[in-house]
Amino acid sequence: MAKNINKSRVLLELNFATLLLSVVALFLRVISLSATFTALFRAMFAAAALFIFILLSKQSFRFKNIKEYLFVLLLGILFSAHWVAFFYSVKISSVAVSMIAVFTFPIMTVFLEPLFFRQKIRIVDIFIALAVLFGVILVVPEFNIQNDITRGVLFGLLSALLYSMRLIVIKKYLIKSPSSVLMFYQVFITAIVLSPMLYFYDYSFHGNDLLFLILLGVIFTALAHTMFIRSLRSLKVKTASIITGIQPVYATILAIFILNEIPSMRVVFGGIIIVFAVIFESVKVEARSVDPSI
Repeated sequence: MAKNINKSRVLLELNFATLLLSVVALFLRVISLSATFTALFRAMFAAAALFIFILLSKQSFRFKNIKEYLFVLLLGILFSAHWVAFFYSVKISSVAVSMIAVFTFPIMTVFLEPLFFRQKIRIVDIFIALAVLFGVILVVPEFNIQNDITRGVLFGLLSALLYSMRLIVIKKYLIKSPSSVLMFYQVFITAIVLSPMLYFYDYSFHGNDLLFLILLGVIFTALAHTMFIRSLRSLKVKTASIITGIQPVYATILAIFILNEIPSMRVVFGGIIIVFAVIFESVKVEARSVDPSI
């Protein structure tokens, strides 16, 4: 009985963490700052919160050698570019479109991994990729770069590509490093990379911007990430992959009720195809690591 209660608690915690991460896109729609400044301040507050958490949990900030530090630097650069692309996608299109586009990353990972690991692409992976491509085509209203939704999809796909590359770097070079420490360095480097914006461009907070940024960095990034990683220690990768894969669904439903963003039927059908394809691919590859830090 105790074991079942513990498993139920872990599943509840994982779902709650996934829900928190799904809310991120909604914050991006109501914060008035540009995508770059939003990413910068989110990174600053998240880094501060993770720094305190790592100190309290008595984890080490150190890596084994200079090579690992260089890969962490690369990781931070990829992460900062991923965030900016994703944030820009959300701001110019919609929550549903951006989340659907960025969650194509597991499919991209399938085709990038053979370049770094001794793996073969299977026929079923090609069919899954074609299904995702069809879903993306449904989401795109017209093949016109001037269309905000089209650009939102393109930047979402760019964000997904950067995210996939980041996962491969972690898996190949930093797989044994503590997740919270890796996350801290990623947001810390993101803050450093984007900080020159403070000197070259003006910005100003409006309304609840500062409060939203603090919540975004501390609760919906640092805390959500920590809860997510902790829950993964007790669950199978299959279970975590399925729950992670429904983030676009959570985000779209929340956007409908909170922001009154009602997606078109094309976006709904395209999203259903992509979400099911991603969940199927994630379940099929049990050894794939799951990382929530969108």
